[in-house]
Amino acid sequence: NGVFILNEGAFGAGNSGISFYSKNENSLIPDLYQQANNLPLGDVLQSMTIVGNSAYLCVNNSQKIEIVSMKDFKRSGSITGIGSPRFMVAAQNKGYVSDWISNSVYKIDLLTQTIIDTVACGSGPEEMLIKGNRLFVCNSGGFGDDSSMSVIDLNTFTIDTVLSVGVNPSHIREDANGKVWILCRGSLGSDFTPSPDDAGGRLIQLNPVSLTQEKNYAFGYNEHPIRLTVSGDKNTLFFLNGESTYTGNVWRMSTNASSLPAGPFIDRVFYGL
Repeated sequence: NGVFILNEGAFGAGNSGISFYSKNENSLIPDLYQQANNLPLGDVLQSMTIVGNSAYLCVNNSQKIEIVSMKDFKRSGSITGIGSPRFMVAAQNKGYVSDWISNSVYKIDLLTQTIIDTVACGSGPEEMLIKGNRLFVCNSGGFGDDSSMSVIDLNTFTIDTVLSVGVNPSHIREDANGKVWILCRGSLGSDFTPSPDDAGGRLIQLNPVSLTQEKNYAFGYNEHPIRLTVSGDKNTLFFLNGESTYTGNVWRMSTNASSLPAGPFIDRVFYGL
């Protein structure tokens, strides 16, 4: 009954870790992985995915996925061979991992902990969502720009279609009505500073069956939303919004809203959500 806090660490320093905050005891374990295994986790922890009794830790600059037991957080295995693992989703004993180096998604057999297939996507594949027999992949642009989403047929593990969305889609969630929400962070352009010719962010509601956009909200040129998440009942969206593509204030929005919020829910700058 608590919260896992992923600490990326400094790029190249190999000092990432996971803190655990216990709500029951109001206490913090500052580095759970190190405490459980007496080993450093690695270089830049990107994401954590819990599947059954295991957690899969994508350590992107160490080019590995560490597997730990959810019972005691002890290491039970490692998957290598992925250049820059970013995020992972899973279904039916298969895991799907996005990789920035190869601009592709890897298919993992979770029983044998081995790579069994790969498919090429757009630039910088980031967060993903499984809906039925489809895998929706946000092509975030990596260190450049991309405005597409790859839709993979999980039966054949091939590209079913490519959707055109806003600039640099990075985050994706499903709401209580089964609709898919895509958050595009936009772009700061080649100068990496806010200017009127920048592409602002977008928030899109997608029908996952017809693949049509049912809602499409545009942000200003100096608004770059990130870190989309959804409430426990899946009726409220939360995201960060700010001038950079890395931090922002907390915004809150009902999935039934007909427009973007007028302003932030928490007017302080955050990095993660």
